[in-house]
Amino acid sequence: MNIKIKLLIWLLALFSGSSVFATSSFVSINDSVAGESLPVRISGLFSQENFTVDLHRPDQSFISLAGQADSRGVANLDIYGLHVQKAGEYELEVLRSTGRTLESFVVFPGVVSAYRSNIELQQKSIVADGEAEARFLISLQDAFGNPVVNEKVQVFSSRNEDKILAEKVSNQLGQVSGKIASRDPGVSTISAVAGNTLIFQKPELVFFWNKAKLDNVGSSGESWGQYLKAQLFEDGIAGDAAYFSLENMKTEVVVGETLTVKVVARDENGDVAQNYLGTVRFSSSDDRAELPTDYQFTLEDQGQHTFFLAVTMETPGSHTLAVHDLSDFRIFGELEMSVTLGGGGYDIPMQKSIVLLTPRPGTYRSSRVTITGEAVDCEGNTIRLVDGPTVLSSSVEVDARGNFVYQTPGLADGVHIFQGICVVDAELVSNQLQIRIDRAAPEKVTVEVTPTGCVSPGGEFTVTVHANEPLSKVDLIFQGVLSHLEAGDGVFEGSFVAPKQSGQTYPLGVTAADLLGNELEYPGAAVLETCVAEEVVEPATDEIAPVTVTNVSAESGEGKVTLLWSPADDNEGVENYRVEYGCQDLNAESEEVVFDQVNVVPDNRTQWYIDNISDNEKCFFQVVAIDAEGNESPPSNPIESLTLGAQMKVTTFVEEEVDELEDSGRSTPLPFIFAIVAGLGVLILSYRRRS
Repeated sequence: MNIKIKLLIWLLALFSGSSVFATSSFVSINDSVAGESLPVRISGLFSQENFTVDLHRPDQSFISLAGQADSRGVANLDIYGLHVQKAGEYELEVLRSTGRTLESFVVFPGVVSAYRSNIELQQKSIVADGEAEARFLISLQDAFGNPVVNEKVQVFSSRNEDKILAEKVSNQLGQVSGKIASRDPGVSTISAVAGNTLIFQKPELVFFWNKAKLDNVGSSGESWGQYLKAQLFEDGIAGDAAYFSLENMKTEVVVGETLTVKVVARDENGDVAQNYLGTVRFSSSDDRAELPTDYQFTLEDQGQHTFFLAVTMETPGSHTLAVHDLSDFRIFGELEMSVTLGGGGYDIPMQKSIVLLTPRPGTYRSSRVTITGEAVDCEGNTIRLVDGPTVLSSSVEVDARGNFVYQTPGLADGVHIFQGICVVDAELVSNQLQIRIDRAAPEKVTVEVTPTGCVSPGGEFTVTVHANEPLSKVDLIFQGVLSHLEAGDGVFEGSFVAPKQSGQTYPLGVTAADLLGNELEYPGAAVLETCVAEEVVEPATDEIAPVTVTNVSAESGEGKVTLLWSPADDNEGVENYRVEYGCQDLNAESEEVVFDQVNVVPDNRTQWYIDNISDNEKCFFQVVAIDAEGNESPPSNPIESLTLGAQMKVTTFVEEEVDELEDSGRSTPLPFIFAIVAGLGVLILSYRRRS
C-alpha cells in the first residue's frame, strides 16, 4: 500500500511540476528615479512569442505595451521616463496566452527642484518684540512635483539678529515647518538650502515696532528694505554694526605714498561686530585718490578686514578718507588726513565739489533707489537733485560732515540720469549716475519646436526658447507637467518625447524670467502636432497585398477601447497594421459611419488601444494590414464598441482563476500517460499474483 501511495505522489508531482515550468516567465526590473527610463528584461518565454505588458501606476492609471520574444525566448523593453514621473509603487504585469506574471518596483522622487519647491509665510508682517513668531512652511518637490522626503534642510535669515527655529529634515510630505522672531525692526529675507540646492523663492517678512501699528503692512516683493528702515522704523542700526573705525593708517602722508588701512565694524558700545557681513565702499575728498574696490565682509573676517597697500592720495591738502555701508549709509567711518608733497610741504585749500556715490550704475528691479553723496563747501548746504529734466528735490540737506541722502519716489521703467546741483551756486554740479529701472517681463519670447511641422508619434522633439533680453530661467508646461529647460549659449533648450496618438495637437506653455526675476507666463507659446511622416515610396517589388484581417474584437475600457485581431497572411509578411475608426454621438440618428481617424501600429503586433474616447460616443473600428512594400489589405469587417464609462477596475491576480486557465489550456503529455498506464499495470499484476 505504501508503494502505491509513493508512486501516485511521484507521478502527480512530476505532472504538476512540468505544467508550471511550461507557463512561467521571469521579469527583471529595478527600482528607479522619477522621470528616468527603465529597462525591462523578460525571460522564460517561447521562441518568437507575442505578449502584452501592462504598467499599473500609483494613480490607478495604466498603459499597455506589446512585445515579442527573440529566438531564445527573451524580450528586452524600455519604459519611457514620461510614463514613470509619479513617485510610488508600480506593478508590471506580463500577459501571455498561458498565464500572467506580476512584478513590483518602486519609483523614488528625484532631486530637489529649486523652482518647484517653495516657502510659504503665514503672515507678511509681525511685531519686533522677540516673542511674536511668524510661522513658515517649506515644501520640497522634485521637477515632477513629487514630495522629496528625508532631505536635510538649512534655513537662514538675511539678518543675524533674527531667531529661527526649523526642522532639520523634510517629513513624509516633503515639508519643513519653522518659525522666526526678532527684537529689531526691519525687513528679513528667508532663504532655505535643501541638500546643495538653494530654493529660488525667498519671501520677505517685515518686523515693526509695536507702536508703529504696521500690522497690516506686507512685504512688497521688491528690494525696498532700506527704504522701510529709513522711513518707517525708529532710528537705529541695521544689524549689530553701528559705525566703522579706520585703523593702522597714518594721518600725515605724502602724495603718491601707498598706504594700508584696516576697517573695523563696531557696535554701539565700541566692540567689534563680529557678525557683520555687509558691503563697504571707500570715498575721499581727493578725487584723484586711488581707493580699494567695494568689498563684502565674510564670516572669516570676524568684523574686521585689512586692505594692504590699497590707498594712494594724489592731491596735497587736508582730505578725508571715508568708508560706508552700501545698504545703510548711516553706518560709516572716516579719517582726516594731511597730504603733502614731501619735504616742508604746504596746505592747499579743498576744492568745491559735489559727488554722487550711489546708486551704482546698473539695472534695478526696485522702482525706488537711494541717492547718497558728498558736497564740499556748498554754500547753504542744500542740494538740488535732478533726474534728467525732472527735478526730484530742490532742498536736499547736507549734514555737518558733507554727506547727504535722498530716497527717490517710485521711478518709471527706463533710463534715469541723476545729478546734484548746489542750490546757491548753479555752476557747482556733481557727476552723473545712470541707472535703468526694469520691472517689465521679457518681451518677444520666441519658442521654436524642432523638427518643424509634424512630429512623429512617440518621436523626440526639442524646444528652444530665447527672448529680446537675457533670461535667467525658462519652464515648459507640456501635458500638465512642468519641466525646467537647461541654459546654453544664450538660449534655453529641452528634449521631450511626443505622445503616441497621431493627428493630435498639444499646447506648449512657457514661463520665462529675465535676470531680475520679472516673469512672463505664455500659456500658448507654441503647439506640438503629431502626425505620420511621409515616407519615400520606392518601386515596389512585391505587388501582392496581405489578406483581409479577421477576428477583430474590442474590449471596453475607461476612456478607451482595446482592439485585438488575428495575424493577417502575406507572401512576404505583414509589416504593420493601421486602425481606422470613426465615432458618433450615442443619440445620433444617422447610421452613416465615417472612418476619419487613423492610428498606425508601429509593428506587426495584433493588439492596440484607442484612447481619448468620450463616454457619450459609440465608435466603429476596422483594421488594415500593410506589408513591407506598402501593399494594403482590404479593411476588415467594422466592429462597434463603447467605453467602459466607469472607474477602471484593476484586475488582481487570483490563484483560482489562473488554475482554471491553466487547466483549460493544459494538454497531458504522452510520456506521462504511458507512465500512468504502466504503473496501473504493475499494480494489477501484483494483485493477481497475491490472489
